[in-house]
Order: sequence, then C-alpha cells, then structure tokens
Amino acid sequence: MSADPAETDDAIAMIRESAAGIADRSSLSRIRRLRFTSPGFSRETWREICAMGWPGLLVPEDSGGVGLGLAAYCALAEEMGAALAPEPLIGVVLAASKLEGDDLARLLSGDALVLPAWQDTRDAIAPSTAPTIALWPQALHPDGRRGGCLCGDRAVRILAGRG
Repeated sequence: MSADPAETDDAIAMIRESAAGIADRSSLSRIRRLRFTSPGFSRETWREICAMGWPGLLVPEDSGGVGLGLAAYCALAEEMGAALAPEPLIGVVLAASKLEGDDLARLLSGDALVLPAWQDTRDAIAPSTAPTIALWPQALHPDGRRGGCLCGDRAVRILAGRG
C-alpha cells in the first residue's frame, strides 16, 4: 500500500464501514446466541471476514495479504471489539504474521483456523523459555501440556513457543 496519508485514511474508513456491517454494536443478541455454542462464533461471519482479507491486514501483499499496516488493523480491532464480536480475528491476525506458504494460504482463505498460544501454561505470564514459533502438535511440551490458547479447541493449528 502507498504511504499516501489520504489513501491510508480512505482504507481505514472503508474498514470501519465494513466492520460496522458485520459487527452490529446495537445488538447483543448474536453474541448471546453464540456464547455457549461450539465454536462460539459464526462460521458464516468468519468466512465473510476472510473474504474481505482481514486476517491478512498485516501480511505483505507479495505474501498473499493485504499489507495495510497497523493503523488499519487497529481500526478494525477497535470496531470488532466495540461490537463484542466473538470471531477470533485478533489471534488469527497475530498468527498470520508468523506463518508462510500453505499454512498462511489456508489461514487467509478461511480453510484453517490458526491461533497463538498466549501462555505456556495456565496462570503463567512469562514464557518458560525463549519462544521459538512452531506449529502444534510439534510445539507441545514433552508431557503434552499447552495452555492459554483462546478458542484453542476450535483451531486446527496452534502457534506456540517450543519448550
């Protein structure tokens, strides 16, 4: 994307407008309806999100992403957060920035849901080792534990530090 501020402002305005069309701030009925279901978000809405390219906002265009940058991503996260959208957009965008090849392509198309593990173990803030990104299941500790992945039971892959 061009560094032209007017183009960036236009892109951010379009993202906000698109997000408002998907994530309705005025109604909590959708969130309530999905709250205790599996996967806890709408797969139809997720397909729409992927079709708009949102998981690839931070991924460069030459890698299959949109390449709009952090300002556009923050505007999108703000709109989706304000509407309490349950779709795992923030985690997926973070995961997309660490993937490449087929894994990235499947994530961006919506064919795969890849999420980051936020913690090595439950109730631990600091990583137990210096994190090296690896794909689950190779990233599991020898005893098979891995904690702190929001929507982890719905992911086909989990990004985690190699312990």
